[in-house]
Amino acid sequence: FRPEEDVIGITNGIDTSVFDVMNEGRFGGYTLKKTFEITDEGNRETTDYLTHQKKIKEDLCEAGIIPDKEKLLFLFIGRYSSEKGIDMLPDMIEEVRRQGGQCVVMGLHTGDSTASSKIEALKIFAAKESNKDFIRVYDDLHKDQLNLFVDKSEKEHDVRKGWLIRAASSVVMVPSHAEACGLVPMEAHCTGALVVAPYVQGLRDMCYPVGRPDLTKGRSLDLSNGGNAVVYDSHEDAGMASAAISDAFRLLDGISDDEKNAFMKRTHD
Repeated sequence: FRPEEDVIGITNGIDTSVFDVMNEGRFGGYTLKKTFEITDEGNRETTDYLTHQKKIKEDLCEAGIIPDKEKLLFLFIGRYSSEKGIDMLPDMIEEVRRQGGQCVVMGLHTGDSTASSKIEALKIFAAKESNKDFIRVYDDLHKDQLNLFVDKSEKEHDVRKGWLIRAASSVVMVPSHAEACGLVPMEAHCTGALVVAPYVQGLRDMCYPVGRPDLTKGRSLDLSNGGNAVVYDSHEDAGMASAAISDAFRLLDGISDDEKNAFMKRTHD
């Protein structure tokens, strides 16, 4: 019996259409439409993922749901429980601020008093006038995620707020200490987002590390050839997690809008 050869694992999964920005049943008037142009070689897809994301950010910002329409948006979404790495968020969020980005933390309480107390502290932090330009913290699942989006003119749209926040996010933070099967990275990839996560069991199957040939059998991945995540080695090391946030900024700031659009398309597809 050779475990490495005779045993395979079948992971859990998600219905990707639920989070697909091209699913009109989920995104309504904010659905991304595929576009093409005719060339001598045939039809070439020209779908503009980045402009679609920018429009959503503008509308969310005008409605006060996210702080800024321009800054790179980092998202944490998940259950507020200790295994999800809630204790890592303060350092990661501080690095987002230091790098000039913005972040949204949204999820629901689970009865984990330790995690809930940390989220309450983050809510107090986010409510300070000096912090309102870069962070929002949400903990009411129905009000903050499942309710329909209402814009600045008080018009109700046929899309849930939580879906738009996902689609507006360029980076999704998944600082879990343990995962059986990380569903959040799968959801993030449906909207073309980069993932920041520790390289722990349960996240490895869907996180393909950028610039880590030691983890990808000698192949060096980047945002153009299969990489979709910035990973760090120790799930308990806040310094490593913060450095991964910095690396995500560097990666996205270091490429053109066309390259960002190509990454979003490849990750979505």
